[in-house]
Amino acid sequence: MAGEEEVQMVESCFVMPAAATPGRALWLSMLDLILANKGHTPLIHFYRRRGGSVGTTEDDFFDVVRLKTALGKALVAFYPLAGRLRPDAKGKLEIDCNGEGLPFLVARSRLTVDDFSDLKPSPRLRRLFVPLVDDSAGILWAIQVTFLKCGGVVLGTATHHGAMDGTAAFHFFRTWSAFSRDRVQAVVNLPYHDRTRLCARNPPIFHPDALSTFFPKIILSQTPGPVVNEAFTLQQDQVSTLEHVCGGGSVSTFSVVSAHVWQTGNACV
Repeated sequence: MAGEEEVQMVESCFVMPAAATPGRALWLSMLDLILANKGHTPLIHFYRRRGGSVGTTEDDFFDVVRLKTALGKALVAFYPLAGRLRPDAKGKLEIDCNGEGLPFLVARSRLTVDDFSDLKPSPRLRRLFVPLVDDSAGILWAIQVTFLKCGGVVLGTATHHGAMDGTAAFHFFRTWSAFSRDRVQAVVNLPYHDRTRLCARNPPIFHPDALSTFFPKIILSQTPGPVVNEAFTLQQDQVSTLEHVCGGGSVSTFSVVSAHVWQTGNACV
C-alpha cells in the first residue's frame, strides 16, 4: 500500500451556516463533560463510483461546491457544530455558538478503494483520511473529502463527542445528504439542542433502586486479561436475520447490531 505522502491536500476552508443562527452559549451536561477531554472521534466512509446512477453525472459524484453548499444549509439547524468548545467564566466547558464554521478539506490520492479491502479501523486510515484537529482550537467537527485514483471517494470526519453522540451524528449526515440531493424539506426532525433537561434536581433526589440498576454487582469468574481490539464483519443475511427478529424494517441496522452485542455480552458475564 502507498504511503501517507500520496494523499495530497488541494483545498482547505471553513464552511459556515448559510443563514443567521442563534449566538449563545450552549450548556453541557455532566455526561458531555465526562467525554469532553477525550478528543475527536474519527469516522470514515468509503464510496465506490457507480456510473449510470439515476440523476447522477460524472461531475455530480461528490461535487465539492454542492457538498459545501449543502453543508452550510445543514449547519443552520445544527448550528452548535459551527461553534467552538470553550470554558466559561468559571472554567466549565460550554459550546460558544458563534457561527465561525467548521474545517472542510479536499484531498486527492493515487490510492484506490481496493487498497483497503478489509476496511478495518487502523491508525493508518486515520492518518490518511481523517482531518487532524488541534484540540486547543475548540473545533467540534472537521471534514475531509479525498478523491481516489479509481474514481471513488473517502469521506472522513473528526467529531468531538461533546458536540453530539453517534445517533445525532448520523442525523446530521442524513440531513447533509438530503440537502446535497436538492431535497428542500431535508430536515424532517429538527435537532434539539437544549441540554438543561439533564440538569441535576435541586434539591437532589436519590432513588433507592438507582445503585442496583446502574451499578450492578458483577462477579467475574476469571481475572481480566489484556484488552484486545478486533473487528467483525457481518454479512447482509446476518443483518437481515437480526432485523427480522427485532421487528423488521422499522428498526435500524445500528440498533439491531447494538442490541445483539449487548445481549451476547451479558450472556458471557
